[in-house]
Amino acid sequence: MKAPKLMAKTSLMNRIISYVVDNNYRTVYLDLSSVQRKILTNLDQFLHWFCYMSARQGKRISNPMVFNFAKN
Repeated sequence: MKAPKLMAKTSLMNRIISYVVDNNYRTVYLDLSSVQRKILTNLDQFLHWFCYMSARQGKRISNPMVFNFAKN
């Protein structure tokens, strides 16, 4: 989330976190600052990365190397 100072970014994040905790959602932390630019600028690559990292952190897959999308 990017916005100038004093635009309620922290307040929004605190409200989102509170909602998530209250509703027993599972969460993962994804650091977009470490993602290669070519992934961020390609929707297919970004969605693949996003799903892979979410599944890996959420312990939804036992072997991350087998996580693969079918190519059309």
